[in-house]
Amino acid sequence: MAFVELDRLTKRYGKVTVVNGVDLAIEKGTLVCLLGPSGCGKPTTLRLIAGFLEPSGGEIHVGADPESALRGTNAKFERRFAYIERALSANGRSLEEATLEEMDALWNEAKGAEQSLSSSRPSEARAGTHTAESRNKARS
Repeated sequence: MAFVELDRLTKRYGKVTVVNGVDLAIEKGTLVCLLGPSGCGKPTTLRLIAGFLEPSGGEIHVGADPESALRGTNAKFERRFAYIERALSANGRSLEEATLEEMDALWNEAKGAEQSLSSSRPSEARAGTHTAESRNKARS
């Protein structure tokens, strides 16, 4: 799989389609230039890839296939909740007994612990997938 892959990427503003079903695969380390006439959607496509805009349709895969990205996200949440459970149980408490403020503080501690570990490793590119559906689900 390509490092960046656009699959039927579409962006509409009302009835006006500004990016229409773009398919593109870019390998890691490749220099790419988008060429085209004024108004053909070059900046919009870049904004979609960067995550500044939501696609109206299609998918954007960055650095990983969707299943790998989902597994990585799930693993991150599992690690953070395990951290919270361990911290609470060390004080003889359960998740149900914790306040929202305590959970938030422990969540931030867990994130900080992960960042400390990752900063001691070589940096890796961020991996993820952006789709119109996944962004809408994340907001709800």
